[in-house]
Amino acid sequence: ASLYDGTAFARDGVVLVTVNYRLGIAGFLDLPGAPRNRGLLDVLAALRWVRENIAAFGGDPDRVTLFGQSAGATLTGAAIAAPQATGLVRRAIVQSGSGLGAFTPEQAARVREAAAAALGIAPEAADAEAFDALPDAALVEAAGRLGGIDLRTATAFDPLIGLSPFSLVMEEQPADAVAAGRGAAAGIDLLIGVNSEEGNLYLVPSGAHAASTAADVRTAAEVSHPDPDRLLAAYRAEHPEAAYGQVRSAVMGDALFGAGSWALAGAHAERSAGATYGYLFDWRSPALGGELGATHTV
Repeated sequence: ASLYDGTAFARDGVVLVTVNYRLGIAGFLDLPGAPRNRGLLDVLAALRWVRENIAAFGGDPDRVTLFGQSAGATLTGAAIAAPQATGLVRRAIVQSGSGLGAFTPEQAARVREAAAAALGIAPEAADAEAFDALPDAALVEAAGRLGGIDLRTATAFDPLIGLSPFSLVMEEQPADAVAAGRGAAAGIDLLIGVNSEEGNLYLVPSGAHAASTAADVRTAAEVSHPDPDRLLAAYRAEHPEAAYGQVRSAVMGDALFGAGSWALAGAHAERSAGATYGYLFDWRSPALGGELGATHTV
């Protein structure tokens, strides 16, 4: 506790616990012979540790707030949708995450096949034992070569629109679990929101925002929505003067964060006895000539 004695947290009576969890292949590759969503299991284990030990650090085990941003926010949403978190969390803050960000098992199997191929593992031998036999450095290097996998299936779009091959793997999206009254969310207060220009981060620094074309906008809509014509008509109706880059950014931001955040917010407001608060962060960063705006991570 002495480490925090001089901080604003200590002054305000807050004990901060930071959580590490496994990423990439180690944390989220779906493998026969290993539990699914090991990164999420790490977070749940940390919450159990907090429940058992936080009083010794001046904390209250009945007033735990779990919060995260981006992938950490999606993981926070998944945690409160998990029955294992019941009684471990009182409040949750989901900053620029998604309650619709999980891969289906079919999508996860495609990632497993690609990871096995990248590491020289035969498809029929792609299990936990085979991956565990490889050094961590090899797993990290291979993970960096797994971009561009087409994860669209007959029943599901890629919730990460090709930006990452790793996510939670679930039969049911966290927002749907909360909407059905499952998991720990029923007694949890939730604060959830997004930034107003999330998609700019993926377009502005590379120059793709300014160079965007009608074809780029169409592609963004096709990879993120079952009815791209209807989607684009809605954006155009709301922002008729928007440039192609602005529309492309908006489509990407809503696909990655907006739609899933508001789905989780709505489900929680409908089914939970806890309070639900939503926010939209629209302060625009002056970085990159002011073009970066209220982007993801700001």
